[in-house]
Amino acid sequence: MESREKIMTAALEVFAEKGKHGARMEEIAKSAGVNKAMLYYFFSSKENLFKEVLVKALHGVFNRIRRTLQQSGLTGLGPAESVKLVVEKHFEAFVQDVPGTKIVLEAFVHEPSEIKRALDQICTETTRDNPCQLEPQRMTEILKAGIVQKIFRPIDVSQLFVSILGMSLIYFSARPIAQLFLGLNAKDEKKFLEQRQASITDLLLHGILEKEATKHA
Repeated sequence: MESREKIMTAALEVFAEKGKHGARMEEIAKSAGVNKAMLYYFFSSKENLFKEVLVKALHGVFNRIRRTLQQSGLTGLGPAESVKLVVEKHFEAFVQDVPGTKIVLEAFVHEPSEIKRALDQICTETTRDNPCQLEPQRMTEILKAGIVQKIFRPIDVSQLFVSILGMSLIYFSARPIAQLFLGLNAKDEKKFLEQRQASITDLLLHGILEKEATKHA
């Protein structure tokens, strides 16, 4: 692995464990197996290193969502089944990379300007599968179709996006508290996360489905 990539990988783990302000460049260098001077050669400061790691973490989330949705496919599914699949894949994307998720969460809480900057950088990339265009567009089309078919109640799509994000991320922000009060070990947590995923889709669908559709959900 190239030195720069080794540094990024090590920094992701250290930032996830210690937070941006708790992480030390010496610790990242030691974890990457390089000297501290090399960190400054590539990134010049801890601030710049965190910015690049945040972009990497967000890219990872987007790419996992895109990949799993492409593999699962939405073709032939009705609006309710499509929403369920999209929400499940978003949750799975966060579960599959807990360190990256923790970095994104910290930035949401303490560095909102960095989240905006990272998203702006990702969204301006000239790729055919730009996630900033595909993800909102996909969900908006599904929800509008469901409303027209009277499967979903008329809902505010923007508010729904925030609700989905909040329900998917809240466990990871409160993970130490949840583990303490629920007494979760590694094995128990895996099962709990599976149940958490089912709970999110259940709450969401029963919140947006028309009453008649709820009977068949």
